Amino acid sequence: MYTKEYKIGIDIGGTKILGLLVDAEHRIVKECQYPTFNENGILDWKEALYKTASYLCRQTEAGTIGHMSIACAGLINTKTGTIVYSQSLNVHQLKLADELAAAFAVPVSLYNDADAAAFAEAAFYQKESLLYISVGTSIGSGLILNGSIFNGAGGMAGEIGHIPVELGGRSCPCGNNGCVRAYASGKAMEQEALQWQWENGQKRLLMPDILSAAEKGDPYYEQLLQDAASRLAQAAAASVHLLNPSMIVFGGGIIENSPLYFKYTKNICPCRNSSRIFCHSGH
Repeated sequence: MYTKEYKIGIDIGGTKILGLLVDAEHRIVKECQYPTFNENGILDWKEALYKTASYLCRQTEAGTIGHMSIACAGLINTKTGTIVYSQSLNVHQLKLADELAAAFAVPVSLYNDADAAAFAEAAFYQKESLLYISVGTSIGSGLILNGSIFNGAGGMAGEIGHIPVELGGRSCPCGNNGCVRAYASGKAMEQEALQWQWENGQKRLLMPDILSAAEKGDPYYEQLLQDAASRLAQAAAASVHLLNPSMIVFGGGIIENSPLYFKYTKNICPCRNSSRIFCHSGH
């Protein structure tokens, strides 16, 4: 008797965890998501991860789970399935793959989220070289060279979020100053907006409403997005000149929910050396 085999893919994001159950033909069978913060506003990503994995494991219709792949932000040792360090998840040296494999009795692989996205985009567009840039709560990137993920000597290659764009600029959680993450990420834009709102007696808006206000033509929030996009484009342009990828793909929550942010970034970032610029959501 033939038993269907399924695979699970889970992305651990800054604000939510998204899970997919796919069949042998890579068709999406089920999809779910849970917030990484609990009802008290406390970060509890592991509980949300277990809820996601448990729900998807129950949706197999008498089939089996052949593999589970997890993607998350941070420095990842894919060989050992360990989160070496993740600032957004606040963890060090967590052997997450082994933990999940024991809990769900399936093989588990662990990847950096931007690397995983870059690999998927390169497969979709059939490109041997590609730079994927994700703009969400933070900024991440993945680099494909000669058809493979390029991690560099210490596993830190492709960290475009930590390219300096302002000498002696804003502090970054990585310990340096002036990183593009400190200017162009969702967290950075939200913090800048909250400061302006407080100083000017304006209504308190968080990131989703900030993006909406900019899209509707509010001059302050339009300028906020434009300034952030210019910093991101500065780092992206440097990467184009250094690496000459055949394609740059932008994704992440901010890009996908703000056509304006992507428009500003694309207009400022010159398309040179045969590199082509795309948005994951098709803006």
